[in-house]
This record gives sequence, C-alpha cells and structure tokens, in this order.
Amino acid sequence: VNAITPSWRQQWAGLPSEAAMTTRELVAREKALLQQLPPLGIKGKIMVMLPMEHLVRGINFDPSAFNKKSFSVTMFMMPLFVPSSHLTLNFANRVRKPEGGDRWDAEAPQLIEELSDAIKRQAVPYLSSVQSLADFVKMANQPPLNNPHALRAIAFALAHTGQGGQAIGFLDQLLGQLDPKITWQREMADMASAFKSQLISDPL
Repeated sequence: VNAITPSWRQQWAGLPSEAAMTTRELVAREKALLQQLPPLGIKGKIMVMLPMEHLVRGINFDPSAFNKKSFSVTMFMMPLFVPSSHLTLNFANRVRKPEGGDRWDAEAPQLIEELSDAIKRQAVPYLSSVQSLADFVKMANQPPLNNPHALRAIAFALAHTGQGGQAIGFLDQLLGQLDPKITWQREMADMASAFKSQLISDPL
C-alpha cells in the first residue's frame, strides 16, 4: 500500500459527514482521491479514465440512502454510441474491500489506504483493459450471451467499426430474445429493428 500524505488525510477527514453524503461531498472525496490515482480524472460526479471517445470508462460513487456513512464504488464501462438518457451500469463490477464486502464506511480508520489500493488493484486494470471498440466487443462477447444489453452494445460497436454484417447478426440474436409484451423490451426491439433496417439499406 502506498503511503498517504498527511494533507490528503486532512482533506478527507475535513469533509462533512453530518448527513447522508451529497453529490458535492462525494465529488470532493473523489478529487482528494485523485492525488493517488493519476490515470483518472473527474467528469461531472464520476471518475473517468481518459481519453473518452466511444466509451466512458469510469468509477461511480453511490451513497447509501439508509446509512450516512456507507457508500459503494462501482467500476464500469458505458458505450456512448448506444442511445441512453442516463448513466448505465450494464458492464460493471463493484470495487470490493479486502475481506470481500462492497459497502465502504466513510469514517473507517483505514478507508483511505484500503480504497485507494482497491481502486488501483481492481478498477484501474479493469478499465485499462479496454482501449478500443474491438477490445470492448471482446470483453462484452462472453458466453452465455443472453443479456440483451450486451447484444445491443456489441451490435452498435461492430456497426461503428464498419462490420455491418456482423452487427446485423447480433441484432437478430437480440430480437430473438426480446418479449414485445414487456415495455422496455418492446422499446429495445423497436430500436434494434430500426437500426437493422438502416444497416441493410445504408451499410456503414
């Protein structure tokens, strides 16, 4: 574990903890944490690995609604070429404590050491493993491929790399798994069908 400077400890300890952590308090903690994590930056309220082109490779800090001291940390990849109005965590894993738990205590004595070390060991290698759309497709295309979000993302990624034929194959798999009686699946099916028609009529 790397040594933590006294000023970094003071920055963390001086942050408010009287109530459930707000977005501003979380961002302040992230900014302090960045001193130990040079590969990362901050975009909005999440940590991100730069550059951001077709993918967001980031770390999300999520406060507990029931415990003012508790929060979770999630490493994730979000493809920007898949239409979405909000942050999605379809390709994500929790950053875990040494004993395996995934809830972090903002007032734990060893929080700084354990969290910075966990992010370096777990999140940085995970996020660094995907440098291109080809890397993303390889990461997402793992059996059993029965997740509609993964199938959609792979199809869009392949289309963006000029592999329209393969993209159509994944769209067909996706359409075969969706149930039009379920609202969100029907909406996804409509999007997939429209994109498939576009690829057929105007291949990328």
